[in-house]
Amino acid sequence: MKTPRMKQYIKSTLLLQCGVLLLVLTGLTQSCSVPDGLVTEDFKAIENGSWNWKDGKKFTFTIDDTTCFYAISTGLRITGKYAYSNIWMIYTIECSGWNQKEQFSIEIADQTGSWLGVGMSNLIAYEKPIIPKIKLKAGVYQITIVQNMREESLLGIQDVGVKIQKGPLIL
Repeated sequence: MKTPRMKQYIKSTLLLQCGVLLLVLTGLTQSCSVPDGLVTEDFKAIENGSWNWKDGKKFTFTIDDTTCFYAISTGLRITGKYAYSNIWMIYTIECSGWNQKEQFSIEIADQTGSWLGVGMSNLIAYEKPIIPKIKLKAGVYQITIVQNMREESLLGIQDVGVKIQKGPLIL
């Protein structure tokens, strides 16, 4: 038979355990989805401002935390010498025998020829999510980005980059 004192003890213990569990879950969720959950952001310069088909830019990063999803974006910096309204690229991401390859495009200018990126006329920056939500295993990853336009060398490309960020907690 439970006494009133015993019932009160059980009730307060359960409330304490629920509170601790809530704090732990909140902490895990916030640690995975904070805006500054940046894993890496890196840019590679394009030699002479002319990006050739064969000049794939490689980026390496390490994933240790497998409790969160990740978001992968690419960045591009161009000058006013870039002659097209878009750019087609291919990314390949690899880790321990696994790989994923996909073509994507970034819209550079609108129909009137106005740049859609951020910056001045001498340097315009673009960022595009290429994998908005992916579950990654622990390991060392490599992303290679190549230009996939009809022209072998593209004038006006200054830098290409990638940004990896932690996303929401995997439940």
